[in-house]
Amino acid sequence: MTRKKILVVIFFALMMVAVLVSCTREKEILIGFAGQLTGVYSDLGVQGRNGAVLALEEINAGGGVAGKRLKLIPEDDGNTPEKARQAVRKLIQQDAYTAPFHQHFIHHFEQSGGRIAANCTFSSQDSGNWSEVLACLQLENTPGVLIMASARDVISIIQAMGASGKDNVLLSSGWGATQELLSQGGRIVDGLYLAKSGFLHEPDSTYTDFERLYKNRFGRVPSFAAVQGYDALRVLALALRQTGGDSRGLPRALAGITDFASLYGTLSLDSFGDAHLPGSIFQIRNGQFEHQWTAEPENENRK
Repeated sequence: MTRKKILVVIFFALMMVAVLVSCTREKEILIGFAGQLTGVYSDLGVQGRNGAVLALEEINAGGGVAGKRLKLIPEDDGNTPEKARQAVRKLIQQDAYTAPFHQHFIHHFEQSGGRIAANCTFSSQDSGNWSEVLACLQLENTPGVLIMASARDVISIIQAMGASGKDNVLLSSGWGATQELLSQGGRIVDGLYLAKSGFLHEPDSTYTDFERLYKNRFGRVPSFAAVQGYDALRVLALALRQTGGDSRGLPRALAGITDFASLYGTLSLDSFGDAHLPGSIFQIRNGQFEHQWTAEPENENRK
């Protein structure tokens, strides 16, 4: 076992954003959106909702789906598991989630011959007091630390590591890859690696049109969360067209979507509903995200 394949994984326990569909009204298709819409961690939730709103407005302007208008019903998950469950239950009486991202990562990392030295969890409600997290990390025994958290917490954790983490390779999930990470992190995050799905070397006219419309509508530059919210709504609308606007049969219709032209490139969904896009690795250098390489995804639906 090489030291390069030993990692500590630290992640923030986050309820997934839920998109739920109801077709109970004659002339409307209700689409529920649950995410954090208030508080210091709300930037991604608000941007994701705004992206979905923009797509919904475009779809409705084009006649809707199966003669019905789409209506978004956003709910604030409050950044706690309890409020997240309440938000989802308020939208629909059935919860459905895929396995958390960190579980997928651990599974595939260990399959490739890696070893997880420690699996540390925390809540953003307790952020700022990192003594238990640092004790869990075992920094002196592991060459790498993967932090799955928001930009704010990534910065705070790396700062808390201080000199004790200077010899560790630091990595973060795409969740933290926001402008806040660069503007607030400064030299603290220099050298940090990040993995995220979707990257445009040279934005095409489709993306620049979206960016212009988003800035005109919401007064700010769209983040990756806005892009994903926009594409998620468009993918959902495509599947609803295949079912005639009926939520029945929607899982099968979604799982059958391949080679969808998303803003970040060709997107396909697998039988679990997970999206497959080219994945890119970045490193922060001198206050900028520098692209390192891109890998094409494996997808069971592609022939």
